[in-house]
Amino acid sequence: MEEAHGDSSKFVDWEQRWSREARRKQMPTLQSIVSKYQGAPGIIGMHGGLPPADAFPFSAFKCSLQSSSNDAAAAAAGSLSISDPPLVSAAQQYNMHAKGYPPLQSWARDIVCELHQPATLKSHPQNSSSSSNNTGTAQQQQQQQQPIGLDVAITPGASAALDAIARVLLNPGDAVLLEEFTYNHHAEAHLLPMGCELLPVPMDSAGLLPAALDAMLTQRSSAGLALPRLLYCIPTGQNPTGAVMGPERMRQVYELARKWDLIILEDDAYFWLQYPQGPEAVPGLNLRPGFLSIDVDGRVIRVDTLAKLLGPGFRLGWVAGPPALVNKVALYIAAISVGASSLSQVMIHQLLLQWGRPGLEAYVVQLQQRYARSAAAAEAAAAARLADIAEWQPIRAGMFMWVQIKGEGVDASPLMELGAAEKVMVVTGNLSPPAARASRCFCSAMSQSQGVSASSPAAAAAAPSQPGRRSKVAVGQMTSVGDQLANFNTCKQLAEQAAAAACTMLFLPECFSFIGASQPESLSKAEPLDGPAMARYRQLARDTGLWLSLGGFQETGPDPEHLYNCHVVLDASGATAAAYRKVHLFDVDVPDGPVLMESRTTAPGDKLVACDSPAGRLGLSVCYDLRFPEVYQTLTWGMGAEVLLVPSAFTKVTGKAHWEVLLRARAIECQCFVIAAAQAGTHNEKRESYGHALIIDPWGEVIGRLDDPQGTGIAVAELDFELLSAVRTKMPIREHRAKGRSQLAGQLP
Repeated sequence: MEEAHGDSSKFVDWEQRWSREARRKQMPTLQSIVSKYQGAPGIIGMHGGLPPADAFPFSAFKCSLQSSSNDAAAAAAGSLSISDPPLVSAAQQYNMHAKGYPPLQSWARDIVCELHQPATLKSHPQNSSSSSNNTGTAQQQQQQQQPIGLDVAITPGASAALDAIARVLLNPGDAVLLEEFTYNHHAEAHLLPMGCELLPVPMDSAGLLPAALDAMLTQRSSAGLALPRLLYCIPTGQNPTGAVMGPERMRQVYELARKWDLIILEDDAYFWLQYPQGPEAVPGLNLRPGFLSIDVDGRVIRVDTLAKLLGPGFRLGWVAGPPALVNKVALYIAAISVGASSLSQVMIHQLLLQWGRPGLEAYVVQLQQRYARSAAAAEAAAAARLADIAEWQPIRAGMFMWVQIKGEGVDASPLMELGAAEKVMVVTGNLSPPAARASRCFCSAMSQSQGVSASSPAAAAAAPSQPGRRSKVAVGQMTSVGDQLANFNTCKQLAEQAAAAACTMLFLPECFSFIGASQPESLSKAEPLDGPAMARYRQLARDTGLWLSLGGFQETGPDPEHLYNCHVVLDASGATAAAYRKVHLFDVDVPDGPVLMESRTTAPGDKLVACDSPAGRLGLSVCYDLRFPEVYQTLTWGMGAEVLLVPSAFTKVTGKAHWEVLLRARAIECQCFVIAAAQAGTHNEKRESYGHALIIDPWGEVIGRLDDPQGTGIAVAELDFELLSAVRTKMPIREHRAKGRSQLAGQLP
């Protein structure tokens, strides 16, 4: 396989991988001192503020254990007692070890090594010229084969671990690869608030598709887009599809990670719940290993949890992977939460000691049998009741059954309400970002034979929008001047009008905050996105409850001579949902008009951006980008956009000639809604804008425009995603485009 983008002969250099936040994050000084000396013999601790052991309320702990046996002796032995004073004290004390309670951390490392046989613990000669050089010294040969190593750190559950890993490896706005249907909590609670661009990879019953992954990255590379460096996947009993990634599929994905220099974040919450042969032949601890078993480069970080094994209330799990990365994640968690609960760690470690390996395996076996029986019951019920209208894959691991309703354009969303009426809850797949727009659902196999769930197989970028979904929006038009406060007051009036019209989102034009009489004047107004000017608009979003598209803000640039023309989307809480820096700069001598050289004081961006919102999935652009159709095709077919945003300050001459025809063309060719907020009228003696703010549907029809094309105000329209779905179904441009590009391979730019 070609190694053009990653060098498989080199291990991962983590110093080049840390996020900006991770580079700044350090263990607090006092915490490191207390951790160093906690429990050391003979130390009288007067430095850390740790409560003394005799101040704690509990002197012992005793718990009864679940037992499936009817034998009285077995039931009597089914208890856990913790009375040793040091253990009782440790259970109530701060957890001052960054990697967790040492005995439990050691147990976790041992079980990871036993079950996964990590490749990073083995010697692997590097595929470099020096490794095959017979003249190399023995010391050089030994260095080339030195194992990378493996470390483990206890975490307060998987969610905290996933958040910490994202924080130490990603900067806001970075792209992340993940399965087209994924664990929505990680996407919604961690990645989207960071402003990450989610890149959904199509799947089948064995997980994400390697060919699709490679094609996506090749396309982004050819388009000059920033390449992601992190791949998030759930390889066992995938949430929500139940997919199980086999060893060969894992190998293919791992080789692509090497080719494209990706870090694999392996979230394996359902690892213990494997039952590929059904309830009569469960594997116990003879489980299919994960990516660690083939990770020769040290590019896999594995997240395990005890939530599905022992119980989520304990809030315990661990991360396993290259020591440098595990140490950084452990430091991050320790710095923000002082780690996992000491009581949970001590209690669970004592339970595992009491069980020993035979007891643990017996517990895992009965757990696997329980879930396998539930899965068999769910499949039998589906076969009896749904065979004519749906299809599904056999459940071989985890807790979920993923069912696809037959037929095109089926709306599965009513199943949630109908199921609730029958006292059975199912969840539709449109709630699983990034593929959050098609009619899909899934259910827990634990629901026995009552659960019903449905899905569509399309990837996010290709998925038909959920029929029946609508969103009322407002497009704004204004005449910005060289007074930021006056411009804000105008925007506030437009927002209040949009809120009064019960809109979910208001779209404002380029230069909404300021238009000066000269480029240096505009440059002088540049601020960071967390500055006082943007703070007004954040408060405006909170006050009105609207999402705001702020079409072009003078953001502080890369040097004193340049700013960024930044399109910012704020959610209703005022937080940044997305930020796009204008790529195509307007350097034009307009016939019978002004000479405009935007690049004199504006630096171009280098990344396309799409984000989810109450108004659909938005593809962001600014003004002059409109003349570059490949931008909008990538936003639509590559990034799943449903609504293309073109906030502008078009000149009067170019606007009259091209504005509406270009906007309608983008809507038609991309089968998207287009929302184009506009500057209008005379800003100063040097500058005049065309106006004519528009909302256009996927068929190219104008559905919203102001009565006064040069006035200040809003136009309101309802985005009907059933129409979008119908247009894409009746004229399948995406599929035809993919086929044509395949036939013309090498001939298209």
